[in-house]
Amino acid sequence: MTERLVNIKYMSPRTPEQFEQMREERRESIINAALELFARKGVDHTTISAIAKEADISKGLIYNYFDSKEQLLEEVINQGFAEMPLFNGTPSDAPPKETFNQLMKDLYTSVTQHRIFWQFYTELLLQVFRNPELADHFAATYRQFIGTFTEVLRRGGVPGPELEARKLASLLDGMMLHYLYDEDYPLQAIYEDIVETYTSMMHS
Repeated sequence: MTERLVNIKYMSPRTPEQFEQMREERRESIINAALELFARKGVDHTTISAIAKEADISKGLIYNYFDSKEQLLEEVINQGFAEMPLFNGTPSDAPPKETFNQLMKDLYTSVTQHRIFWQFYTELLLQVFRNPELADHFAATYRQFIGTFTEVLRRGGVPGPELEARKLASLLDGMMLHYLYDEDYPLQAIYEDIVETYTSMMHS
């Protein structure tokens, strides 16, 4: 007992950096738990209590990080898209074909490596008609997507670049939906066909 008290007495206090790291790790744990439940059960059927249980923390602690489920939902969405240039309206200055191929490669990699996020994304698409805030958020994301590809296709000399960008968005949404729900879906072959179709339309 005495030895244990001595050990506790001389434990080094955590530094501000360690506290910040712990806080960030807990925040990420909450976001990941929310993503998992939103994807499996849908946003409407996921409660803060369920997210707390999934993250193995108290319900009250979540409110130290997020004011509401809506704020947490927005963070899950933002984090999912944050590292993808095609959703951020920042097309590269590289040649159009090279830029297009890289954007498509980034999307393919994300779909295959972050399947749970894209499952969540397809669930959200079905909920935008009931949730005005979600609809607004998705409208902004969609405009960024269309704007990025419109610019790349325009620089590549593709006629009607905005219309083609919208057609591409429909193809990609369909590709992801079938991939997520069909175990035998030939994702790579479909992806390569879409890339070939659009790069063949570009002059450079």
